[in-house]
Amino acid sequence: MQTLIDLLGIKNLIPHGFCLSWNPTLLWLHVVSDVLIALSYYSIPLSLMYFIQKRKDLPYAWLFTMGAVFIVACGTTHLMSAILIWIPLYWLDGYLKVFTAIISVATAIAMLKIIPLALKLPTAAELLTEQEKANSEKYKLSSILNNAPVAAFTKDVNYRYKYTNRMVAEIFNLPSTEIIGCLDSNFFDEETVQKIRNYDRRVIEHGERVEIIDTYHLKNGEERVFLTTKEPLIDENGKIYALSGISTDVTELKKSELAQQEASERLHKIANQLPNLVFQFCMRADGSFCLPYASEVLRKIYRLDPADVREDAAAIFTAVHPDDLTSHLETIKKSARELSPWCDEYRLKFADGTECWLLGNALPELEEDGSILWHGFVSDITERKQIELDILNTKNQLQATLNAIPDLMFEVGLDGYYYDVHTPHTELLAKPVEQLLGKKIVDVLPPDAAEVAMAALHESLEKNRSNGRQFKLQLPQGETWFELSITTKLLASDFEQPRFIVLSRDITERKKIELDILNTKNQLQATLNAIPDVLFELDLEGHFQNYYAHRNAKFSMRAEQLLGKKISTILPPDATAICFSALREAQQQGWSSGKQIQLDLANETYWFELSVAIKPTENEQTPHFIVLSRNITERKKILNLLEQEKTKLNTLIQTIPDLVWLKDINGIYQFCNQEFECFFGAKQADILGKTDYDFVSREQADFFLKNDAKVIRDGIPHTNEEWLVFATNGYEGLFETLKTPLKDSTGKITGILSISRNITERKQMELELQRSNADLEQFAYAVSHDMRQPLRMVTSYLSLIEMALAEKLDDETRQFLNFAIDGAKRMDAMILSLLDYSRVGQRTEPLTLISSRAAVDEALAFLKPEIETSGGRVEISGDWIDVVANRDELTRLLQNLVGNALKYHDENKPPVVDVSASATSYTFRVEIRDSGIGIAPNQIDRLFKVFSRLQIRSRFEGTGVGLALCRKIVEHHGGTIGVESEGEGLGCVFWFELPLVTTMS
Repeated sequence: MQTLIDLLGIKNLIPHGFCLSWNPTLLWLHVVSDVLIALSYYSIPLSLMYFIQKRKDLPYAWLFTMGAVFIVACGTTHLMSAILIWIPLYWLDGYLKVFTAIISVATAIAMLKIIPLALKLPTAAELLTEQEKANSEKYKLSSILNNAPVAAFTKDVNYRYKYTNRMVAEIFNLPSTEIIGCLDSNFFDEETVQKIRNYDRRVIEHGERVEIIDTYHLKNGEERVFLTTKEPLIDENGKIYALSGISTDVTELKKSELAQQEASERLHKIANQLPNLVFQFCMRADGSFCLPYASEVLRKIYRLDPADVREDAAAIFTAVHPDDLTSHLETIKKSARELSPWCDEYRLKFADGTECWLLGNALPELEEDGSILWHGFVSDITERKQIELDILNTKNQLQATLNAIPDLMFEVGLDGYYYDVHTPHTELLAKPVEQLLGKKIVDVLPPDAAEVAMAALHESLEKNRSNGRQFKLQLPQGETWFELSITTKLLASDFEQPRFIVLSRDITERKKIELDILNTKNQLQATLNAIPDVLFELDLEGHFQNYYAHRNAKFSMRAEQLLGKKISTILPPDATAICFSALREAQQQGWSSGKQIQLDLANETYWFELSVAIKPTENEQTPHFIVLSRNITERKKILNLLEQEKTKLNTLIQTIPDLVWLKDINGIYQFCNQEFECFFGAKQADILGKTDYDFVSREQADFFLKNDAKVIRDGIPHTNEEWLVFATNGYEGLFETLKTPLKDSTGKITGILSISRNITERKQMELELQRSNADLEQFAYAVSHDMRQPLRMVTSYLSLIEMALAEKLDDETRQFLNFAIDGAKRMDAMILSLLDYSRVGQRTEPLTLISSRAAVDEALAFLKPEIETSGGRVEISGDWIDVVANRDELTRLLQNLVGNALKYHDENKPPVVDVSASATSYTFRVEIRDSGIGIAPNQIDRLFKVFSRLQIRSRFEGTGVGLALCRKIVEHHGGTIGVESEGEGLGCVFWFELPLVTTMS
């Protein structure tokens, strides 16, 4: 120290203690005060630097740094005041004061320039507004998802459900609160869970967007098919922190598709058994042709494989006779242009010279891509064509006459033999003409049809004619209905057997129309059965003309009880008047709706709503009306309940201690509660219809209007804090005001709803809590840090005494000095350990994703001297994954635990330490296993307490803070720590577990 005094050129000066007459009380009054002030000054910059490190987005961080330097300089001047009592470093004190003056002036000037800029920074209230905005949007999204007909959910990176909508809860038959946090294994069987996990990994680990349709088996035995879309959720740093999914239940659709597929397969099998060619013919938008489907008969007729023409139908046209090809193509093109049925007779000519005649029929339909698809069949009519040609050559004149008759004409005997056949529509015959002549009806027609025909013959024999008897045949073109008209043929002599002329008319279309009429009647009846309301027909005078009521309708009577009666005889006078009013309104404008009547039925009151429409009639003088009476009793009850709830809500708003008011977009008050009346000092009736300018100063009214305009402009809620003074009692307080835009059904903003809450006391409590926390942190650091200075002084002076009196001290005195020095050093070590303990979680970098293997390697590098000194070895094994942690603290944790394992071992046995790591879906676990001295089971609870030691200091050095420090580091990371040992001399296993979380979490 004398060297430092001489270096600064200070000689012949006395310490400041002489000025204090070395009075102990006065002396320590100055010293303790200056030292405490200095320590306090030093702790403030440390807090500021820690704050700057934690708040990376802190504006004007350099100004905080300048302030920290200024505070350190001020603290140093106080420290120098304490030093000057013993050491006359007056020049050094002067230099420090000059430096302090310079940094003080610079900081003051910087503050003057920065304050105006700092005032423009966003306030906490504005930041809170943004947060409430986000919460509002989240609520809207949740409402939409809960009403969506799909299952919506999100999962975190550990595949646990974080959100589910109402549809998911219905599928699992559980409330959402019991689903959140669970895995798929809670709801599906093992095979389904594995499938779902594979899809989720593709989303979370590879960032893919997957869309799958698959079958899922629920644990309750239910099987469902879902169409699911999953995609990753990415934070602002580009990292995937969750996945979202939308699932649509397509179980019924899948069943329908399977049924359709089975039906299609059965249809193909049937088509392959038919003697005719069944096909689908397609003309693409580019003009090319193909046969998407053709039955196996194609091989027999066209001598082609169906697979060869599935994509290109050119081979089909190659087989067409050259003389028929042009007309054949023209019939196809005409059908395509007009979308009319295709029908064509044409020939095929093969390479061996053989020819055959074909008859094709098909119906076209226009596809979405512009192509045209025909469905039809082709019959081989070669044999029939030849017969027709023969008949044409022999009976041209007769055939021309008969061709004018569109029906089938036969000459038949009483015994049912066919003697002649005349028809231009041979496709309507049950068999070709040559197969009919000479055959009996019973041999040609099916039994039921033959029975009808023979009965008609006998009726004609008795009455000379028979009309109207009908039967059906299953022809190649489908089911065909015929109607018979039979007359007796004039005979040349009385000895001839009677014969009959039979006219068989194709009435298939008429039958279809009759069937359509029947279906229409059935559909109308089904529609009436499905209407749960009362439906009746009235004339203008109120007479019932027709009546229908669902069997479950409240107002239900038999039709015969009402028809012809007036409605006034059924309903009470007031209900009757309303009904006639609706009839008159419908007569004037064609319809009437919304009129309601009240009826007392079965000791209960029911409400009905009338919908009336005028019925078109030929007689305009006597109009009739169709009246639908709908039971709206439940709706009325709901409206009454809504009105009650509205009254409750209004009462609640009027009684809450917050200010509540509503304005339109022009700032005119539409509503306010009683608390708001106290603020303006006026009643609601006097406030409504007015603006802020009618009650407060222009400056404050402008402020209110500015906040309203911001809400209208942004279309979202905003929050601000403002001081309000109540007109009734002069009370002034800080109020937090939330202003929310009100929108109509089109999304247009129609007003602003505002709620203002008194937060004066809350603000005062928050400020007091902040000051209290700062004082506690400063006190803990000062107690741990500032106690080292006197200890170092004690150690130094004891060492100087030992050196000065080395030759005069006996062994006992020297031992006493060693005890004192050793105690001071141990105290200093304990204070250092306590200081480290207090810093855990307070002066560190934020938690980030780091490599746990890098942390353990760094810890072993620090422990290399201990490993070499002890002659031991450390083995590393297991799965060292990336974890979210503070690297310095994790390294310190591993260093302490491995260091203890190296330290506490038998002197004659080198330590062996096994450090292993493992990971589950939720935790990262590290175990440090040693072969050391072990721990008695009844002592394990003391291990992790501060200054708690299980071994005497003469055997193992230490402060007793290391394991307490390890526990605090683990708890700072949200984990747990423990130890296992079978007893002394049997080694032990220290372990800790950290939760696996994402950086966002």
